[in-house]
Amino acid sequence: MGPENTRAAPMLGPPSVTLGERAPRDGGQMRTWIFQGNPDDFDIDGYLATRPVEFPWLATCYADDIAVGDRVYIWRTQGKRKADAGVIAEGVVIAPAALRPESPDAVPFWRTGSGEGTALLTRVTLRLVRIAGSREVIQRKWCIEDPILRGLPNLKMAAGTNYPLLQDHAERLAAVWSRTGHDWTRDESVAGLWVFARTYGGPVSILPSSPVAIVALRVADASSGKDGNGVCWGPPRSPR
Repeated sequence: MGPENTRAAPMLGPPSVTLGERAPRDGGQMRTWIFQGNPDDFDIDGYLATRPVEFPWLATCYADDIAVGDRVYIWRTQGKRKADAGVIAEGVVIAPAALRPESPDAVPFWRTGSGEGTALLTRVTLRLVRIAGSREVIQRKWCIEDPILRGLPNLKMAAGTNYPLLQDHAERLAAVWSRTGHDWTRDESVAGLWVFARTYGGPVSILPSSPVAIVALRVADASSGKDGNGVCWGPPRSPR
């Protein structure tokens, strides 16, 4: 599977990008990654619909840092077809980076002109853990408004394939991934009503100290002004 732009993907980001600022792998601690794919290069939705058990993924950077057991979130970019960008699947690394061919069952899903489908390239092997349903995709627009996920490295530098996550990003993403698309519990519904009461009649702030952000962090929802099921929490949002 391919990156946003494999041929142009840099090995490291500029100083303003936090790609290298990840926690060291102490005591065998597993890391969390975002592996990004561009639907213009590879029909990722079509391929995942076949429910592959294991599959290779390009490792264009950090190849030596990606280890067996690491958690991976698969991020689909928007592409020219204007798909909803965001996290669409989860996998786990089961084989480290090595020169490998593409999986034969994945080759037909590469778009015309994408040489990665037939080339021997550095890839890791993933085992598929979960595919998001239509209500479970963590959308890019939600991440941009989230007090923690707005700092995801692929939102700062889109032209890459493999992104190591900071600990707070990994924990927040795991929490949102576990709850997006699920019906709220009674306590979460009460919290949502509290937000509505606090914001009724005025703009809804999405700053970290705002009611929306506070409740979103506690109920593991992206603080977009809507819950994971698309239910509005209040009036139109304000960036302040």
